[in-house]
Amino acid sequence: MELLVQVLVNGLMLGAIYACIAVGFSLVWGVLNVINMLHGSLIILAGYLTFFAWQKLGIHPLLGLIGVTAVLFAFGYLIQHFAINRVVEQPVLVTLTLTFGLDMILYNVMNVAFEATPRRITLDLGSLSIGNIFLPWDRLVAMTLALLLTGVLYLVLRQSRIGRAIVAVRMDRDAATLLGINVRRIYATTFAIGAAMAGACGALFAITFPVTTETITEASQFDNMIVRAENNGAQIVRVKDIGSSRLGAQSYSLRTNYEGKPATLIAVYQQPGANALQVSKDVRATLAELSKSFPDGLKYEVALDTTLFVQASIDEVVKTFYEAVALVVLVVFIFLHSLRLTIIPTLAVPVSILGALAGMLVFGFSINMLTLFGMILAIGL
Repeated sequence: MELLVQVLVNGLMLGAIYACIAVGFSLVWGVLNVINMLHGSLIILAGYLTFFAWQKLGIHPLLGLIGVTAVLFAFGYLIQHFAINRVVEQPVLVTLTLTFGLDMILYNVMNVAFEATPRRITLDLGSLSIGNIFLPWDRLVAMTLALLLTGVLYLVLRQSRIGRAIVAVRMDRDAATLLGINVRRIYATTFAIGAAMAGACGALFAITFPVTTETITEASQFDNMIVRAENNGAQIVRVKDIGSSRLGAQSYSLRTNYEGKPATLIAVYQQPGANALQVSKDVRATLAELSKSFPDGLKYEVALDTTLFVQASIDEVVKTFYEAVALVVLVVFIFLHSLRLTIIPTLAVPVSILGALAGMLVFGFSINMLTLFGMILAIGL
Protein backbone atom coordinates (compact mmCIF):
# COMPACT_ATOMS: atom_id res chain seq x y z
CA MET A 1 0.00 0.00 0.00
CA GLU A 2 2.81 2.41 0.83
CA LEU A 3 4.44 1.69 -2.52
CA LEU A 4 1.17 2.49 -4.31
CA VAL A 5 0.85 5.78 -2.44
CA GLN A 6 4.47 6.67 -3.27
CA VAL A 7 3.87 5.97 -6.96
CA LEU A 8 0.69 8.06 -6.96
CA VAL A 9 2.43 10.97 -5.25
CA ASN A 10 5.31 10.84 -7.73
CA GLY A 11 2.81 10.79 -10.59
CA LEU A 12 0.98 13.82 -9.23
CA MET A 13 4.20 15.81 -8.83
CA LEU A 14 5.30 15.02 -12.37
CA GLY A 15 1.77 15.38 -13.75
CA ALA A 16 1.58 18.99 -12.60
CA ILE A 17 4.43 19.86 -14.97
CA TYR A 18 2.82 17.96 -17.83
CA ALA A 19 -0.45 19.79 -17.15
CA CYS A 20 1.38 23.11 -17.38
CA ILE A 21 2.88 22.03 -20.71
CA ALA A 22 -0.57 21.04 -21.98
CA VAL A 23 -2.03 24.41 -20.99
CA GLY A 24 0.48 26.28 -23.16
CA PHE A 25 -0.03 23.93 -26.09
CA SER A 26 -3.83 24.07 -25.81
CA LEU A 27 -3.83 27.87 -25.63
CA VAL A 28 -2.08 28.14 -28.99
CA TRP A 29 -4.36 25.54 -30.55
CA GLY A 30 -7.53 27.08 -29.14
CA VAL A 31 -6.82 30.67 -30.16
CA LEU A 32 -4.74 30.33 -33.33
CA ASN A 33 -6.02 26.94 -34.54
CA VAL A 34 -2.36 25.96 -34.92
CA ILE A 35 -0.92 22.58 -33.92
CA ASN A 36 2.41 23.77 -32.56
CA MET A 37 4.90 20.98 -33.31
CA LEU A 38 7.62 23.33 -32.06
CA HIS A 39 6.38 23.12 -28.47
CA GLY A 40 8.50 20.11 -27.46
CA SER A 41 11.76 21.55 -28.79
CA LEU A 42 11.09 24.81 -26.92
CA ILE A 43 10.91 22.78 -23.69
CA ILE A 44 14.26 21.13 -24.45
CA LEU A 45 15.81 24.49 -25.36
CA ALA A 46 14.66 25.98 -22.07
CA GLY A 47 16.18 23.05 -20.17
CA TYR A 48 19.54 23.59 -21.85
CA LEU A 49 19.44 27.36 -21.26
CA THR A 50 18.67 26.81 -17.57
CA PHE A 51 21.51 24.34 -17.26
CA PHE A 52 24.11 26.59 -18.90
CA ALA A 53 22.95 29.62 -16.90
CA TRP A 54 23.54 27.54 -13.75
CA GLN A 55 26.83 26.00 -14.88
CA LYS A 56 28.49 28.93 -16.67
CA LEU A 57 27.01 31.97 -14.91
CA GLY A 58 26.24 30.51 -11.51
CA ILE A 59 22.57 31.55 -11.69
CA HIS A 60 20.36 29.46 -9.44
CA PRO A 61 17.88 27.44 -11.55
CA LEU A 62 14.86 28.93 -9.77
CA LEU A 63 16.11 32.43 -10.64
CA GLY A 64 17.14 31.29 -14.10
CA LEU A 65 13.57 30.14 -14.68
CA ILE A 66 12.46 33.78 -14.79
CA GLY A 67 15.05 34.75 -17.39
CA VAL A 68 14.50 31.64 -19.50
CA THR A 69 10.74 32.22 -19.49
CA ALA A 70 11.27 35.81 -20.68
CA VAL A 71 13.68 34.67 -23.42
CA LEU A 72 11.23 32.03 -24.68
CA PHE A 73 8.41 34.59 -24.61
CA ALA A 74 10.39 36.92 -26.89
CA PHE A 75 11.51 34.01 -29.08
CA GLY A 76 7.93 32.81 -29.50
CA TYR A 77 6.67 36.30 -30.27
CA LEU A 78 9.25 36.74 -33.04
CA ILE A 79 8.54 33.33 -34.59
CA GLN A 80 4.81 34.01 -34.65
CA HIS A 81 5.15 37.57 -35.89
CA PHE A 82 7.60 36.91 -38.74
CA ALA A 83 6.74 33.33 -39.77
CA ILE A 84 3.51 31.78 -38.55
CA ASN A 85 1.43 34.96 -38.89
CA ARG A 86 1.99 34.81 -42.64
CA VAL A 87 0.07 31.53 -42.93
CA VAL A 88 -2.06 31.56 -39.77
CA GLU A 89 -5.29 31.81 -41.77
CA GLN A 90 -4.35 28.92 -44.05
CA PRO A 91 -5.61 25.34 -43.51
CA VAL A 92 -4.33 23.50 -40.44
CA LEU A 93 -2.08 21.27 -42.55
CA VAL A 94 -0.11 24.32 -43.75
CA THR A 95 0.61 25.63 -40.25
CA LEU A 96 1.30 22.08 -39.07
CA THR A 97 3.92 21.66 -41.78
CA LEU A 98 5.49 25.03 -40.96
CA THR A 99 5.78 24.37 -37.23
CA PHE A 100 7.11 20.88 -37.97
CA GLY A 101 9.80 22.39 -40.20
CA LEU A 102 10.70 24.97 -37.55
CA ASP A 103 10.86 22.15 -35.00
CA MET A 104 13.32 20.20 -37.18
CA ILE A 105 15.50 23.29 -37.62
CA LEU A 106 15.61 24.06 -33.90
CA TYR A 107 16.14 20.40 -33.00
CA ASN A 108 19.15 20.06 -35.31
CA VAL A 109 20.61 23.39 -34.22
CA MET A 110 20.48 22.16 -30.61
CA ASN A 111 22.11 18.89 -31.64
CA VAL A 112 25.01 20.81 -33.18
CA ALA A 113 25.30 23.37 -30.39
CA PHE A 114 24.80 21.06 -27.41
CA GLU A 115 26.04 17.78 -28.97
CA ALA A 116 22.85 15.98 -27.84
CA THR A 117 24.48 15.21 -24.49
CA PRO A 118 22.00 14.84 -21.60
CA ARG A 119 22.69 17.59 -19.07
CA ARG A 120 20.79 17.89 -15.83
CA ILE A 121 21.06 20.14 -12.82
CA THR A 122 21.95 18.48 -9.52
CA LEU A 123 20.37 20.17 -6.50
CA ASP A 124 20.73 18.38 -3.17
CA LEU A 125 17.60 19.85 -1.60
CA GLY A 126 16.74 16.77 0.41
CA SER A 127 13.24 15.38 0.81
CA LEU A 128 10.16 15.69 3.00
CA SER A 129 9.27 12.51 4.88
CA ILE A 130 5.66 11.73 5.79
CA GLY A 131 5.80 8.33 7.40
CA ASN A 132 7.37 6.07 4.80
CA ILE A 133 6.43 8.42 1.94
CA PHE A 134 9.28 10.56 0.63
CA LEU A 135 8.63 13.80 -1.24
CA PRO A 136 11.78 15.26 -2.87
CA TRP A 137 11.87 18.99 -2.35
CA ASP A 138 12.94 19.66 -5.93
CA ARG A 139 9.83 17.92 -7.26
CA LEU A 140 7.61 19.64 -4.71
CA VAL A 141 8.97 23.02 -5.74
CA ALA A 142 8.55 22.17 -9.43
CA MET A 143 4.97 21.00 -8.86
CA THR A 144 4.13 24.14 -6.88
CA LEU A 145 5.57 26.44 -9.52
CA ALA A 146 3.80 24.56 -12.32
CA LEU A 147 0.46 24.89 -10.55
CA LEU A 148 1.20 28.54 -9.78
CA LEU A 149 2.01 29.28 -13.44
CA THR A 150 -1.21 27.59 -14.53
CA GLY A 151 -3.18 29.64 -12.00
CA VAL A 152 -1.51 32.89 -13.05
CA LEU A 153 -2.34 32.22 -16.69
CA TYR A 154 -5.96 31.58 -15.74
CA LEU A 155 -6.14 34.91 -13.90
CA VAL A 156 -4.47 36.72 -16.79
CA LEU A 157 -7.02 35.36 -19.25
CA ARG A 158 -9.96 36.19 -16.97
CA GLN A 159 -8.95 39.48 -15.35
CA SER A 160 -6.46 41.34 -17.55
CA ARG A 161 -7.16 43.41 -20.63
CA ILE A 162 -4.83 41.37 -22.83
CA GLY A 163 -6.45 38.18 -21.52
CA ARG A 164 -9.94 39.39 -22.40
CA ALA A 165 -8.65 40.34 -25.86
CA ILE A 166 -7.28 36.82 -26.33
CA VAL A 167 -10.61 35.32 -25.31
CA ALA A 168 -12.44 37.71 -27.67
CA VAL A 169 -10.27 36.67 -30.60
CA ARG A 170 -10.86 33.05 -29.69
CA MET A 171 -14.64 33.52 -29.65
CA ASP A 172 -15.04 35.64 -32.81
CA ARG A 173 -12.07 37.02 -34.70
CA ASP A 174 -14.14 39.27 -36.99
CA ALA A 175 -16.08 40.79 -34.10
CA ALA A 176 -12.83 41.35 -32.20
CA THR A 177 -11.45 43.21 -35.24
CA LEU A 178 -14.53 45.47 -35.33
CA LEU A 179 -13.95 46.28 -31.65
CA GLY A 180 -10.46 47.57 -32.50
CA ILE A 181 -8.42 44.57 -31.36
CA ASN A 182 -5.24 43.97 -33.34
CA VAL A 183 -5.78 40.28 -34.11
CA ARG A 184 -2.28 39.73 -35.51
CA ARG A 185 -0.70 41.15 -32.37
CA ILE A 186 -2.96 39.02 -30.19
CA TYR A 187 -1.92 35.95 -32.19
CA ALA A 188 1.75 36.75 -31.63
CA THR A 189 1.17 37.42 -27.92
CA THR A 190 -0.75 34.16 -27.50
CA PHE A 191 1.96 32.14 -29.20
CA ALA A 192 4.56 33.91 -27.04
CA ILE A 193 2.64 32.95 -23.89
CA GLY A 194 2.56 29.34 -25.05
CA ALA A 195 6.32 29.47 -25.66
CA ALA A 196 6.86 31.04 -22.23
CA MET A 197 4.89 28.21 -20.60
CA ALA A 198 7.07 25.72 -22.48
CA GLY A 199 10.17 27.59 -21.32
CA ALA A 200 9.08 27.56 -17.68
CA CYS A 201 8.31 23.84 -17.84
CA GLY A 202 11.66 23.13 -19.48
CA ALA A 203 13.42 24.88 -16.62
CA LEU A 204 11.35 22.88 -14.12
CA PHE A 205 12.27 19.66 -15.89
CA ALA A 206 15.95 20.57 -15.60
CA ILE A 207 15.45 20.96 -11.85
CA THR A 208 13.22 17.95 -11.33
CA PHE A 209 15.48 15.22 -12.70
CA PRO A 210 19.01 15.72 -11.29
CA VAL A 211 21.34 12.93 -12.38
CA THR A 212 24.66 14.14 -13.69
CA THR A 213 26.11 16.68 -16.06
CA GLU A 214 27.90 14.04 -18.11
CA THR A 215 26.79 11.01 -20.06
CA ILE A 216 26.86 7.78 -18.06
CA THR A 217 28.82 5.21 -20.04
CA GLU A 218 30.29 2.97 -17.32
CA ALA A 219 28.75 1.05 -14.43
CA SER A 220 31.10 2.72 -11.93
CA GLN A 221 29.59 6.13 -12.74
CA PHE A 222 26.34 5.06 -11.12
CA ASP A 223 28.14 4.80 -7.75
CA ASN A 224 27.90 8.56 -7.17
CA MET A 225 24.18 8.83 -7.91
CA ILE A 226 22.21 10.19 -4.94
CA VAL A 227 19.73 7.72 -3.45
CA ARG A 228 18.54 9.82 -0.52
CA ALA A 229 19.27 13.22 1.01
CA GLU A 230 18.06 14.36 4.42
CA ASN A 231 16.23 17.65 4.87
CA ASN A 232 19.12 19.30 6.69
CA GLY A 233 21.67 18.12 4.11
CA ALA A 234 23.79 16.53 6.83
CA GLN A 235 23.87 13.12 5.22
CA ILE A 236 23.69 12.23 1.53
CA VAL A 237 23.37 8.55 0.70
CA ARG A 238 24.85 7.45 -2.60
CA VAL A 239 24.74 4.13 -4.39
CA LYS A 240 28.32 3.31 -3.39
CA ASP A 241 27.37 3.73 0.29
CA ILE A 242 24.85 0.91 0.19
CA GLY A 243 26.05 -1.29 -2.66
CA SER A 244 27.93 -1.39 -5.93
CA SER A 245 27.18 -1.08 -9.64
CA ARG A 246 27.93 -3.63 -12.29
CA LEU A 247 27.05 -4.14 -15.92
CA GLY A 248 24.13 -6.51 -16.47
CA ALA A 249 21.56 -7.46 -19.06
CA GLN A 250 19.08 -4.90 -20.30
CA SER A 251 16.21 -7.19 -19.33
CA TYR A 252 15.91 -10.38 -17.28
CA SER A 253 12.36 -11.14 -18.38
CA LEU A 254 13.47 -13.66 -21.04
CA ARG A 255 15.39 -16.91 -20.67
CA THR A 256 16.28 -19.06 -23.66
CA ASN A 257 17.23 -22.70 -24.17
CA TYR A 258 18.22 -24.36 -27.41
CA GLU A 259 17.96 -28.13 -27.71
CA GLY A 260 17.70 -28.37 -23.94
CA LYS A 261 20.84 -26.33 -23.23
CA PRO A 262 21.22 -22.73 -21.96
CA ALA A 263 21.61 -20.33 -24.84
CA THR A 264 21.69 -16.63 -25.66
CA LEU A 265 19.20 -15.40 -28.23
CA ILE A 266 20.38 -12.77 -30.70
CA ALA A 267 17.80 -11.41 -33.14
CA VAL A 268 18.94 -9.65 -36.32
CA TYR A 269 16.40 -7.39 -38.01
CA GLN A 270 16.56 -6.14 -41.56
CA GLN A 271 16.68 -2.38 -41.98
CA PRO A 272 14.28 -0.68 -44.43
CA GLY A 273 15.64 -0.93 -47.97
CA ALA A 274 18.15 -3.67 -47.15
CA ASN A 275 18.41 -6.88 -49.18
CA ALA A 276 17.17 -9.68 -46.93
CA LEU A 277 19.15 -12.40 -48.71
CA GLN A 278 22.37 -10.36 -48.56
CA VAL A 279 21.79 -9.62 -44.86
CA SER A 280 21.40 -13.34 -44.15
CA LYS A 281 24.55 -14.14 -46.09
CA ASP A 282 26.57 -11.43 -44.30
CA VAL A 283 25.32 -12.52 -40.85
CA ARG A 284 26.30 -16.12 -41.51
CA ALA A 285 29.73 -15.02 -42.75
CA THR A 286 30.23 -12.84 -39.65
CA LEU A 287 29.23 -15.67 -37.32
CA ALA A 288 31.60 -18.04 -39.05
CA GLU A 289 34.44 -15.54 -38.62
CA LEU A 290 33.64 -14.82 -34.95
CA SER A 291 33.33 -18.53 -34.11
CA LYS A 292 37.05 -18.93 -34.67
CA SER A 293 37.68 -17.05 -31.41
CA PHE A 294 34.90 -18.70 -29.37
CA PRO A 295 36.01 -20.43 -26.15
CA ASP A 296 35.81 -24.20 -25.91
CA GLY A 297 32.28 -25.52 -25.54
CA LEU A 298 30.64 -22.48 -27.16
CA LYS A 299 29.10 -22.71 -30.60
CA TYR A 300 26.45 -20.94 -32.60
CA GLU A 301 23.36 -22.18 -34.41
CA VAL A 302 20.91 -20.38 -36.67
CA ALA A 303 17.58 -21.39 -35.16
CA LEU A 304 15.34 -19.41 -37.52
CA ASP A 305 16.09 -17.88 -40.89
CA THR A 306 13.08 -16.40 -42.66
CA THR A 307 15.11 -15.81 -45.83
CA LEU A 308 15.03 -19.55 -46.58
CA PHE A 309 11.36 -19.18 -47.46
CA VAL A 310 12.13 -16.05 -49.46
CA GLN A 311 14.85 -17.84 -51.45
CA ALA A 312 12.59 -20.82 -52.10
CA SER A 313 9.80 -18.52 -53.25
CA ILE A 314 12.12 -16.65 -55.60
CA ASP A 315 13.37 -19.95 -57.05
CA GLU A 316 9.78 -20.98 -57.75
CA VAL A 317 9.00 -17.63 -59.33
CA VAL A 318 12.06 -17.90 -61.59
CA LYS A 319 10.94 -21.37 -62.67
CA THR A 320 7.47 -19.99 -63.36
CA PHE A 321 9.12 -17.22 -65.35
CA TYR A 322 10.71 -19.69 -67.81
CA GLU A 323 7.47 -21.70 -67.98
CA ALA A 324 5.55 -18.54 -68.83
CA VAL A 325 7.95 -17.75 -71.69
CA ALA A 326 7.59 -21.27 -73.06
CA LEU A 327 3.79 -21.16 -72.80
CA VAL A 328 3.59 -17.79 -74.55
CA VAL A 329 5.71 -19.05 -77.43
CA LEU A 330 3.66 -22.25 -77.67
CA VAL A 331 0.30 -20.46 -77.66
CA VAL A 332 1.44 -18.02 -80.32
CA PHE A 333 2.71 -20.85 -82.52
CA ILE A 334 -0.55 -22.83 -82.16
CA PHE A 335 -2.67 -19.86 -83.23
CA LEU A 336 -0.40 -18.59 -86.04
CA HIS A 337 0.61 -22.01 -87.43
CA SER A 338 3.88 -20.53 -88.61
CA LEU A 339 7.31 -20.67 -87.02
CA ARG A 340 8.43 -17.56 -88.92
CA LEU A 341 5.46 -15.54 -87.70
CA THR A 342 5.97 -16.83 -84.15
CA ILE A 343 9.49 -15.35 -84.01
CA ILE A 344 8.19 -11.76 -84.22
CA PRO A 345 5.96 -11.80 -81.07
CA THR A 346 8.54 -14.00 -79.36
CA LEU A 347 11.09 -11.20 -79.75
CA ALA A 348 8.64 -8.88 -77.99
CA VAL A 349 8.96 -10.95 -74.80
CA PRO A 350 12.52 -9.86 -73.94
CA VAL A 351 11.59 -6.32 -74.95
CA SER A 352 8.70 -6.31 -72.46
CA ILE A 353 10.99 -7.75 -69.78
CA LEU A 354 13.66 -5.11 -70.43
CA GLY A 355 10.96 -2.42 -70.29
CA ALA A 356 9.74 -3.75 -66.95
CA LEU A 357 13.31 -3.77 -65.62
CA ALA A 358 13.86 -0.21 -66.85
CA GLY A 359 10.68 0.94 -65.09
CA MET A 360 11.80 -0.79 -61.88
CA LEU A 361 15.16 0.98 -62.13
CA VAL A 362 13.56 4.39 -62.65
CA PHE A 363 11.21 4.02 -59.68
CA GLY A 364 13.83 2.45 -57.42
CA PHE A 365 12.13 -0.96 -57.11
CA SER A 366 14.15 -4.01 -56.05
CA ILE A 367 13.87 -7.62 -57.17
CA ASN A 368 11.30 -9.20 -54.88
CA MET A 369 8.21 -11.36 -55.01
CA LEU A 370 5.93 -8.61 -56.28
CA THR A 371 8.27 -7.33 -58.98
CA LEU A 372 9.01 -10.85 -60.23
CA PHE A 373 5.28 -11.50 -60.42
CA GLY A 374 4.92 -8.26 -62.38
CA MET A 375 7.58 -9.44 -64.84
CA ILE A 376 5.64 -12.66 -65.40
CA LEU A 377 2.54 -10.61 -66.19
CA ALA A 378 4.65 -8.46 -68.55
CA ILE A 379 5.49 -11.59 -70.53
CA GLY A 380 1.84 -12.26 -71.19
CA LEU A 381 1.18 -8.65 -72.13
